[in-house]
Amino acid sequence: MTSEGRAGVVLKGCFAGLKNKDVVKALRVVYVDYSALRLAGDLIFKLLKVAIGRKNRNGNNETR
Repeated sequence: MTSEGRAGVVLKGCFAGLKNKDVVKALRVVYVDYSALRLAGDLIFKLLKVAIGRKNRNGNNETR
């Protein structure tokens, strides 16, 4: 793990995945078709929004 913490690593992975059209297409299908995975994805998105907001407020890489 890097100094960014787990949330930073997950966020970087999300942006890396966006560059692959097949990954985006597959995730879109999964997100639409499976409500349990959609709920999990929504939770992850909310947690990352909090982590990013905390980072921006503190002006550093602290995401805990």
